[in-house]
Amino acid sequence: MRCAGAESSFPTDYAAAVLGAQRAVRRAIEDGKGLVEVDFPVAGLEKVGGDEEASTENNLQAKYLREFCRMFATWDACPAKRVRVCFPDEDELAVATRGSDGFDKVDAVGATFHTWPGPMDYLFEKNVMDLSGLTAFLGRAPSPGVAGRVEESDAALVLAYPSYNIDELVAAEALYAQEARRPEGSRRPIVLWNAELDRLRSGYYPAFWSRKELAICKAGLLPNVETAYYIHNYKGSRPGVLFRAYPGPWQVLLRPPGAREVLPDPVWTGDTQPDGKTVSLDILPKAYDRLVSESSA
Repeated sequence: MRCAGAESSFPTDYAAAVLGAQRAVRRAIEDGKGLVEVDFPVAGLEKVGGDEEASTENNLQAKYLREFCRMFATWDACPAKRVRVCFPDEDELAVATRGSDGFDKVDAVGATFHTWPGPMDYLFEKNVMDLSGLTAFLGRAPSPGVAGRVEESDAALVLAYPSYNIDELVAAEALYAQEARRPEGSRRPIVLWNAELDRLRSGYYPAFWSRKELAICKAGLLPNVETAYYIHNYKGSRPGVLFRAYPGPWQVLLRPPGAREVLPDPVWTGDTQPDGKTVSLDILPKAYDRLVSESSA
């Protein structure tokens, strides 16, 4: 197995995954990428999203995000006290800053961001007027949302797992659009932490009730995001992993059935992300067929 600390090789544990994500994100931002994505499973490096209960996964999301955000403690261009971390909604923000039982008191055991020195925020506005359509009906301007709360002093924006509600991604797109309108050189980088953008790419969200929102996100986010660090597992009889660490290529690695470790040498590499069907129905089956053929030769 290659060195777990190298960001271009597949991590053997979460310490290596977080370190790899930190290095990849910093490299991408320093290369001028304004919207970068980190996407990896939090319940186990061999698992997929949904393997654990949502509340458990959310707690793990916040835990590993806090470890990731330690990179800002020593980054002069994006110091932690000027990095705005935005959780999906007010409830998730409360859990992250006050703990699972700490809506009225700080629970240092459950809280993950109670010592964060920078601004804390949330993406999804539970505004009854806007959600019910009354704002538009009355001809009033909608709430500016999180985009209206970003301050000039903010150096970077980190958006925590905006994936359960399409409106969270709409808020993320509004933030990116706002930054894109700023003069070049003054735009703040945005990090999407486990936004599960593959749901946008694959048609997961039902178009019949979120057509407008999908169009906004697909046009604003997908063409502009740079995937800095990515792990997606494929299960079944021919399991494997799609992996990328910026600025390296996309890689497909094999994880033999029953094994926790991946084989070190990729069976496929490319400059662009392959879609899920190509990986599961073409790349992995052919790779396992070759492996069987070589072992029986």
